[in-house]
Amino acid sequence: MMERSEGILREINLDKRSCRIVLSSGNSVSCQYEEQHEPLVKRLLGLHVIAMGEATARKANGNVRALRLQDISRAGRSPGKQSGGPAPQPKNGKELLDRLVKTGLVGLWKDRSDLGNSSTFARKLREDAERRIWD
Repeated sequence: MMERSEGILREINLDKRSCRIVLSSGNSVSCQYEEQHEPLVKRLLGLHVIAMGEATARKANGNVRALRLQDISRAGRSPGKQSGGPAPQPKNGKELLDRLVKTGLVGLWKDRSDLGNSSTFARKLREDAERRIWD
């Protein structure tokens, strides 16, 4: 049966000519592709794609488990937060800081009581790393 799957192309195995598409539901679809599709599959890695092909369904729920790709293309909408595609690169330090604050990375350890003074903790991490190199 011919099926259509839409999601983010996350993995490629060039030896086995396979890839994995992660759907918005969090499920994934394993895909096998032919040699002629390889350049396109490589170019689409990390992007929101639409894949068409001969499908194998899961026995339990009938959802698509695997596709033998016949066609794959970039989805019409541009990747972003909803699609899980890559965000545009920040143009300056302020944009980078804004993005890090928005993702929650800045302040990630603020509630940790085991770290103490962050400068002291960072210094200790550096010293430990330096010792590991020479020990």
